[in-house]
Amino acid sequence: MSEGEQTNTETPAGDSTQGDDNSSVDNSAGTASPDNQGGATDQSNSSDQGGDTGDGTGEGQAAGDNQDTDGGEGGEGTGGDNDQIEGAPENYEAFNLPEGYSLEGERLDSFTEYAKANNLTQESAQKAVDLYLSMQKQDAEAQDKAYVDLQTEWQNTLKESPYMKAGEGFEANVARVNKGVNIVQDLLNGDMKDDAPALAEMLKETGMGNHPAVNFMFMTLEKHLGEDGFVGSKNPANQRGSVEDRFYGKSKEE
Repeated sequence: MSEGEQTNTETPAGDSTQGDDNSSVDNSAGTASPDNQGGATDQSNSSDQGGDTGDGTGEGQAAGDNQDTDGGEGGEGTGGDNDQIEGAPENYEAFNLPEGYSLEGERLDSFTEYAKANNLTQESAQKAVDLYLSMQKQDAEAQDKAYVDLQTEWQNTLKESPYMKAGEGFEANVARVNKGVNIVQDLLNGDMKDDAPALAEMLKETGMGNHPAVNFMFMTLEKHLGEDGFVGSKNPANQRGSVEDRFYGKSKEE
């Protein structure tokens, strides 16, 4: 019995050892198998994913590099265009102006300051000058037309005026107007000598010689002063008393 027990004791021990070994092997195998499968699967997936990721990253980087390269080339192109754009020169050349026009002094300084502030090239500044002169010409033409229209209106008013048509008629009264101008000119010459203005010339240059009120004034002067030979007097200053008498009457002291 003791041997059997020993045998039995050894047998279970052997079985236990074998069982442990088998169990260990089986467990390790069984454990190893799922782990290995899992590891293989993970590695496969990792490998696939890693490959995909790597490829994607590589392509993305390549695309990014291409984009950066393209962007860089675009930037260089833009820089080249900017370099070709001209701006305001340090000093503008003389501008081309039509005959009779000038741009100098303070006006030239003001325009040059404006052109530089707006970074105008020589060509752009010339276009601005041309536009200004064109507008100025239109204004001058409009003013000339307005002047001519006004002179025509005044002349028509004179021709239709009953005062200018009275007596011997319009032409005779125009002659009396001119005599009235001469009377005043003689007075000016007597008082101012060589400094006297040329009255008839001024009336012609300004167009005021056609104004109805001016004509009425000189015709009235001639009517009241021309009858007693005042016109053409050698010493009109001495006749001032008679002029004052006609306009204001003699003073009470006299």
